[in-house]
Amino acid sequence: MIILYALILVQSILASSIQLNERKYFQDENGAIRIFHGFNVVYKQAPYIPKIEGFDYMETFSEEDCKIISDNGFNVIRLHVSFEGAMPKRGELDEQYLDKILMIVRMAAKYNIYVILDAHQDLFNRQFCGNGFPDWATQKIDFPSPTNIQMRFDSQNYPLLEDCYKQKFALYYSSNDIGKHFEMLYENQNGLADFFGQFWQRIAEKSKNEWNVIGYEILNEPSPGNYQKGKVDFFWPGYANKKYLVSFYKLIHNYIRKVDNEKIIFFESDFLDVLGAGFDQNIGGIEYQNKEVFSYHVYCGIEKISSWSCNRINSLLYYLKMRNVQKLKIGGFLTEFGAVGNDESSKDILDFILDKADYYQQSWTYWQYKGYNDHTTMSTMYEEGLFNEDGSFQNLKFNALRRPYAYQICADYIETNQYYSDTKEFFLTFRTKSGCQTKVFIPQQLDSSFVFDYKCRNCSLIKIENQHYEVVGDGDIELYFQL
Repeated sequence: MIILYALILVQSILASSIQLNERKYFQDENGAIRIFHGFNVVYKQAPYIPKIEGFDYMETFSEEDCKIISDNGFNVIRLHVSFEGAMPKRGELDEQYLDKILMIVRMAAKYNIYVILDAHQDLFNRQFCGNGFPDWATQKIDFPSPTNIQMRFDSQNYPLLEDCYKQKFALYYSSNDIGKHFEMLYENQNGLADFFGQFWQRIAEKSKNEWNVIGYEILNEPSPGNYQKGKVDFFWPGYANKKYLVSFYKLIHNYIRKVDNEKIIFFESDFLDVLGAGFDQNIGGIEYQNKEVFSYHVYCGIEKISSWSCNRINSLLYYLKMRNVQKLKIGGFLTEFGAVGNDESSKDILDFILDKADYYQQSWTYWQYKGYNDHTTMSTMYEEGLFNEDGSFQNLKFNALRRPYAYQICADYIETNQYYSDTKEFFLTFRTKSGCQTKVFIPQQLDSSFVFDYKCRNCSLIKIENQHYEVVGDGDIELYFQL
């Protein structure tokens, strides 16, 4: 029995962890480049975790959900780990909650699904119509001042959600209370940032030997500070990153690195840094450039506009985000986009941004897999996910996301890994190397017969399972097919 436990421990330590190679591609232990396509799984309200048994269109993330994701060519989730769920009392971690997160991680591993652990927040706390930080770290004074929105509050002093919906959720970031609380976090008032660091240290300690955990995303969409205190500073490109976020991120980085010096740390710029000012340097210094990833979101705004206008905005935003990544000399990952409906305009938006992601050879997680009773979203909790209320797929959206891609490439560098959604053509070009395999997902569309023609120069295409193929060959490989 002791030998068995020892073997399990060795296997967990030596299992397929993901690192960045010299060209900042994600790379597995065999030296193959990995590309990730998947979804956010973010349950923002109590109990801060989806149901893990059965299936429904709104609340579950179960083995059935894992099978749906895996069967359709997706291989990653960005999973919310809640600070308010993990530390409901000041300085006291809820190990049972963290163990439930670990259960989901290990359930995903059974289906070869990788995980990014993400400390999600929107509007800081439920007292401010949001989520993310616990009540003990929050003191509501005059929310939603200075707006004159009339709000009613329940017995827990939380505003009624129907009153929160009176304006777009992002506009509440201009309130006095939210601005003060983000300043408190960034300046570590009352030790709040230290408590947050202890939370992350424990997550890393519990997750460091889980082969499918890619890494840890410190904080979702951090606010640029206190709008009421300095409106110019709030909007000035890159100002909040340099004034607040660099030092805050370094603090959390140091907590994580006390227990895990290997897994990747993901970090974002402030959510208003749409012009791409970014950061002057990565948070851990040169020695950690192969262990850090710039996490970025691409949305065309908080109001719905035409797909043509949205695509023009997204094209500029994506270019600026890639400039950030290149400047920092670290990896990049599109961790949020979408939140769209199931219509032709939404499909056009998805096709455009996913074509861009292919062009820049970027991995992505769509927002989001299900609605999960999301009360802070650009869309609605009913339309942003993949499923209709009867559990059927929203086919236009789902087919746009189920696109061909090489998710495992036996190479040091990829020349092309591109699907063109308008012509339904796919191109894969690289120079192969020994010791690993190249695998491609070629989806059978849900509403059409499956026919594709392909050409493979210096290679052959071998079906290994439903919709998954292996590319076998030597030297310069060129694969082309059209659905």
